Amino acid sequence: MQKIAKNIAIIPDRWYTLITMKNNIASQIKVLRKKNGLTQIEFAKRVGVGLRFLRELEQGKSTIRMDKLMQVLDFLGYHLELEKNEPQDLKEHGRI
Repeated sequence: MQKIAKNIAIIPDRWYTLITMKNNIASQIKVLRKKNGLTQIEFAKRVGVGLRFLRELEQGKSTIRMDKLMQVLDFLGYHLELEKNEPQDLKEHGRI
């Protein structure tokens, strides 16, 4: 697995797709939807989310509801996993 700083991994059954930014999540969901031959309207109905939410998600809106994102990923057979980068001293970086 290729290591990328500040990873978020979308993990299907047995392989990893590493993503680093919200736009990559958006584009990955759009690609998966299209691979399944679904329009945004059909996909939103099947997943149980609103069309507006799906459009905003696929456009990379910076604020989305995590519960709905998880609902979309679950429908596609994916889940999010966070991976910690190199240990950091929070005091040293002024974070606490």
